[in-house]
Amino acid sequence: MKRAALVATMLACAFTLALAGCSGGATKADEETVKGFWALEDQSLGFTAGLSLEEGNVAELLIADSFFEGNWAIEGSDVKLTLEDSSATPVSAHLNGDKLVLGSDQGSHLVFVRGNEDEFYEAYDAQTDELSSVDAAELGLSDSVEIVEEKIDSIEPVSIADDSTVKIEVTGKGTDFTADPGYRLSITNKTKEPFFLAAEGNFKVNGKEIETGLGDSIDAGATVETFLYFSKDDLGGSVEALKDVEGKMTIIDDATDKELGSYTFKMD
Repeated sequence: MKRAALVATMLACAFTLALAGCSGGATKADEETVKGFWALEDQSLGFTAGLSLEEGNVAELLIADSFFEGNWAIEGSDVKLTLEDSSATPVSAHLNGDKLVLGSDQGSHLVFVRGNEDEFYEAYDAQTDELSSVDAAELGLSDSVEIVEEKIDSIEPVSIADDSTVKIEVTGKGTDFTADPGYRLSITNKTKEPFFLAAEGNFKVNGKEIETGLGDSIDAGATVETFLYFSKDDLGGSVEALKDVEGKMTIIDDATDKELGSYTFKMD
């Protein structure tokens, strides 16, 4: 999830991040299909995101308190966003059914659904007014977000958990769309009900406590890929600084909030 933990818990399932888990293949995209306004699907991530793809290939992206303008184009089955004050490298998005996934299913991503632009910004302005008296740093809000191409290398899978509730494997290591380092995870819900998986509290990296970001809702029987990230600023480095990483991951039943299991994450 990103990063309001881009705000409170990604920027999340950024792009969790965001955060929001997503699986499955891409749907063929064309300009008329993707044109219009898209809003972040999972509003429980702790931040707001909206994406506008307009006539003349004008793109506008709001993530938490960061706003980007640029252009968009269809390349094959992907939508490519080239955003000013961010990165010369286009950011990819793709249709997955009636949803637009920004980032990749294999790394950090955000999932968008069709939305009403006027209603979205009315709600955003109201929320901004409510938070105007609160210090942004206190909320974990960043003044700017640099969007770059994610670089995640596959590794030999490392098992974190495998029981009647969940299977968790580390399948990759690298940097996400904000250049924060971390691990790509494959998570399978083995139960008959949806659950929420989260990284709990601070992890330790090489003996130092570092806040991490992870939170995904996973349908019964589904397997999703997500990204467990660590702030490069707090870490004081990138992938090379990920040494002796240890923390706690918790599974919570979506309907009852009952804890279904707790697992130790450990990577050398």
